[in-house]
Amino acid sequence: MHSFKFVAVLVACATALSALVITGAIASQEVLAEAPKSPEWLTQSETYGFGSAPWSFIQTAKWRFVTHVPASREYLMALRAIGKRGFPYVTFYQAHIFGRYQGMNLSEHTDWLAIDEKGRWRRTGFWDSEDAKNMYCTCFNTEGYRKALLAYVRKLMEMGAGGVFIDNVGFPQKCYGEKFGAHKHVYPTEMEAFTALLKETRELIRSYDPDGALFANSASPATLPDEWWRWIDCEMSESYICTWVSTTRWGDWHKDWNGMDKKISKWMKAGKQVCCLSYVGHTTNNVKDDCFFCYASARIMNMIWQGGRQVVYDDPELSVLYHIETGQPVTEEKVTSEGLHYRVFKKGVVAVNPTDKEAAVEIKREWPTSLLRDVYSNTALNIQWLTAKTGVVKLSVPPQSGRVYVFEPSTNPYIRAGLAAQPASAGYTLTIETSPTLAATRFKVDGIPVYTHSGSYTTKYEKGANFGRCSISFEKSGVHTIEVIDLEKKALMVADNYWESYKLDEDAEFEANRAKDGYLPRLGKLMDPADPVKFMEGGGYAFEGWDGAGTGKEKTVTVRVDGPTRLVAKYRKLE
Repeated sequence: MHSFKFVAVLVACATALSALVITGAIASQEVLAEAPKSPEWLTQSETYGFGSAPWSFIQTAKWRFVTHVPASREYLMALRAIGKRGFPYVTFYQAHIFGRYQGMNLSEHTDWLAIDEKGRWRRTGFWDSEDAKNMYCTCFNTEGYRKALLAYVRKLMEMGAGGVFIDNVGFPQKCYGEKFGAHKHVYPTEMEAFTALLKETRELIRSYDPDGALFANSASPATLPDEWWRWIDCEMSESYICTWVSTTRWGDWHKDWNGMDKKISKWMKAGKQVCCLSYVGHTTNNVKDDCFFCYASARIMNMIWQGGRQVVYDDPELSVLYHIETGQPVTEEKVTSEGLHYRVFKKGVVAVNPTDKEAAVEIKREWPTSLLRDVYSNTALNIQWLTAKTGVVKLSVPPQSGRVYVFEPSTNPYIRAGLAAQPASAGYTLTIETSPTLAATRFKVDGIPVYTHSGSYTTKYEKGANFGRCSISFEKSGVHTIEVIDLEKKALMVADNYWESYKLDEDAEFEANRAKDGYLPRLGKLMDPADPVKFMEGGGYAFEGWDGAGTGKEKTVTVRVDGPTRLVAKYRKLE
């Protein structure tokens, strides 16, 4: 059952706060000081599972918990086995009059029903809005119902639950059960009764799981009474920005959604959390745009997000949001003059543009990596390094959009300023070519032997793009001496296949070239070095001189390399 409607919740909770003041509630600072600490796994969570998510998806998503799971020992223990916690749905607010629900049948316990001011069973608030006929409000201020609720929670914990998710947590309406003789109340007020029930529920959860948690849904975390925050580990902001009853993003982004973390900052600092549940796919917007806008709006406040629809699991461009983590924030949320909101996290950056114009920001700071991966477009943004640690990056966000960027290391070891200097080989390169292109032709560069490329094997022999040439890189400009070793290039020994190519060596080719006519070498065949797929014909190739960066007919030449330099060794075919 969905939570109370947005406006209704705000009105109800505002009434609750007024009532608390009138009745002399405990001072918020005292409540805060006595609030039990929430588990660390919850404070570190960023997205979460909801309802009937595919099991294969649950296994791979970066979720630490799943809510609205079945009350099944097998399912709950399977979640435990993969390091996640399950939270079955419960409500203390309502139940169907017939049928067993949460371990009880209200038709057998009509004395547990809440009574309105006219002595009637109080109908659920969803009686008309969601056609919840024959569903009535329960009175959690009656001893029998309280015991039955706690017994059901105990049963769930024994099955392996990580706690429970309590829905429909709004300021309790007054029950007139005692006035009309329907039942007796345990506490003087419904507020005290519900607060005590939350306390008992959380204590019961912790008795089974020291790191268990109590989730609740009022749909309005900012107006939840302090007394309830004390015992709740995580609240829910249901229908966050996107809802199932509107074709547009509802509410005012600045007033209703952004800044929620500041309104409950004392509880957030105490380790409490908020689950933002968006029902994407109902607006006229692109679903991907709604997902990223809602996700970024929640994460910029360091809150936990869920899209609420199967469509998010089915589309990899959407479900990626469940497979990334930004880590904890390292800065406060910032707003540019253009109205762009952004925040830097340990593992990334989150940005939201709630305006109707594109907005951009240049962020200058210390960065852990040289790249930022834009998850929306799946493109990498380069950090422009100013020093070894400090760099700047420009983020541009379209209007009414959200973006998330995750840090990604660069494969270039020289990209960051202040590290090992990038080798000058990128500019000081000497390429020696043969004309015609000849495979495995030997030269010396400053006394060091080099060979031209001769092709390679996959399922067949391939010449490759560098056939008949070789490139040498230098760290700085200078003059270099090149000597041709193969004044005559004879036949080329070519193996029959990839595996036999490992057995070829320099001596085998030398001996084969000395063999008499008609000799068939044990490995491969003697082929034309200009075209190794053809048998050798004639006497080979003879060196004639140099061209390009050097000229002359001597076997040795000197060239200056100040940048990309090309030197050609010319050969002629022998008959």
